[in-house]
Amino acid sequence: MTKLRRDDAADYIRKKSGAPCSPKWLAQLASKGGGPPYEKFGRFPIYCTDDLDQWINSRTTRPLRA
Repeated sequence: MTKLRRDDAADYIRKKSGAPCSPKWLAQLASKGGGPPYEKFGRFPIYCTDDLDQWINSRTTRPLRA
């Protein structure tokens, strides 16, 4: 289990899912809801890679056919 700051978490999501993700979007989701779970270390949000993987899987559909 690795913990990442928001910039690195956005990078992790982009690489793991292939979907666009920015630190600004993660911040918006953190305030509005719907984003991956996170902890705070002082004033810094910290994301666990296990939580990011679960969040990515929850937003990804199974393969589709036309």
